[in-house]
Amino acid sequence: MVKIKIAILSDIHGNCVALREVIKDAQENNVDKFLVLGDLVNDLPFGNETLAIVKDLTDIVLKGNKEQYLIEYDTEKYNWKNIQFRTVKFMYNELTRENIEYIKTLPHSMSLEYEGVKLLIAHGSPESVEEQLHQDSREQLDYYTQNLNEDVLIVGHTHDKMWYENINGKLVVNAGCLGVSPYYTSLAEYVILDINNGKIDNIDLRHVKYDLEIIKQKIIETVGVTIGNQGENKGNNFIDFISEYANKGVAIKKLVKHLKVDYDKTISIGNERNDISMFSATYHSIAVNNACNEIKAIVDEVIGSVDEDGVAKFLNTLK
Repeated sequence: MVKIKIAILSDIHGNCVALREVIKDAQENNVDKFLVLGDLVNDLPFGNETLAIVKDLTDIVLKGNKEQYLIEYDTEKYNWKNIQFRTVKFMYNELTRENIEYIKTLPHSMSLEYEGVKLLIAHGSPESVEEQLHQDSREQLDYYTQNLNEDVLIVGHTHDKMWYENINGKLVVNAGCLGVSPYYTSLAEYVILDINNGKIDNIDLRHVKYDLEIIKQKIIETVGVTIGNQGENKGNNFIDFISEYANKGVAIKKLVKHLKVDYDKTISIGNERNDISMFSATYHSIAVNNACNEIKAIVDEVIGSVDEDGVAKFLNTLK
């Protein structure tokens, strides 16, 4: 039999910058096949660009829950009271009709065989794009592995760190999150499986660095928002998306008016540049000691840092 290397990509979420770096890394590692496990778009505004890359890369592509939301919205323009709905509606209006029709064709799972090794790939679980299979989901993992005809079950969706485990004589692999990992900043996750002589002889959990600055610039060019870097104490890996129509100051003014609170009884406490509008909306402004220097220079008072329980200690003085 022939040795084959398979790259498993999941949860891209529109991060075409990370996707390109992962493909480059996979090609440098002589990958033969790419499997894409869904959640291709949403969360970052580069849906059409991401789908163009995916369609050119492989025809083994699944839909995730994000694609399912778009399909359902195309059928019935529902109004879902959830923050995810905002990105669904935005992405639906961004995607071309060709791409909407493309995601409609995607299955939620697929059975494959390479050199005698049978794989079942799914976004969430073999039964649902929504179901999450964490490594500690023992009852669900037992159920699916005991009823699995294939040798390997491969999933994504959870955004957990990548993991694999043999359960009931079956290999289970979670491919992690390529595009928006909650554990890593500027690092994409994906898995390479080496199949040789009818068995998997290596599982490579890979991390690939990508340039967050490129994403910032692409967001500016694509959606025209202002992006503000967080303070120097947090480094350059955090960004704020700031609307000219909505900020903390606007919110506080509306809240004060609603609660009928006198202006001279209002206090704001913050630590970053996105708090400036809030400071101007209250009578007394306070920064914690771990705030960036620009903020500490403009407030009325500086209190202890977060690590020193500065906010709690200050609030206790108001009793």
